Amino acid sequence: QTSHTSDLESHTAELEGLRTILTQRDEEINELRDISAKSEGVLEDVAALKQQLETLQAQLAEARSMNGSLTTQLREVVSKVSVLEADRRDWLASQGEDAPTGEVTLVFTDVQGSTTQWEKNPDVMAVALGKHNSLMRKLIREQHGYEVKTEGDAFMVSFGSPDDALRWCLHAQEKLVELDWPTDLLTHKDSAAELAEDGTCLYRGLRVRMGCHLGTPKCEPDPTTGRMDYFGPMVNRAARVGGSAQGGQVLVSGN
Repeated sequence: QTSHTSDLESHTAELEGLRTILTQRDEEINELRDISAKSEGVLEDVAALKQQLETLQAQLAEARSMNGSLTTQLREVVSKVSVLEADRRDWLASQGEDAPTGEVTLVFTDVQGSTTQWEKNPDVMAVALGKHNSLMRKLIREQHGYEVKTEGDAFMVSFGSPDDALRWCLHAQEKLVELDWPTDLLTHKDSAAELAEDGTCLYRGLRVRMGCHLGTPKCEPDPTTGRMDYFGPMVNRAARVGGSAQGGQVLVSGN
């Protein structure tokens, strides 16, 4: 009996030891589960932070792009304002000439391919047109012409002498080739340099068509601007002559 009691006590002690070990293992498993749950939470937090970082990076890139675009647009506006201001000064300087009446020579000009060049590179065209207008007005004054009006890049100019009109056209074509045009302008097919067989530069920069016609139009000051304007069939014919010319060409009617 004593031996059985001793064995029972020994087995009981072993069971208690095993129970203790199982309890410890349960606690360890529970700790591991807590760690796993926390790890999953940390992973979710990391994923969320990564998404936030990607969003912020995208927003930063967009902000930089917008800033660059706004800077470019601002430069274009400043450039155009300076061109318009120079254009205004040139126009005011040309107001001293008296308008010819009676028999006059009208010259109509227009820039070849201007629409596509404006669409391709408006800031470059703004600079180029400013140079074009300044040159045209300077030569108008030198040849005693009278600027009737401009529409976009087109000029309508009157002269009391057909010789002055023709000299203005020829000098303008020569000087247009020599102007310091923006480099990007010269990449367009309607403004690219073109040489003759002997190497002479025929065209370079804006190509301006010009048409001259002599006649006796009806002369009346514009009620808004006060500038002299011209009316009648002779004016219409002069406009058609100008429209028939090619860029860089001076066309003179038979009259």
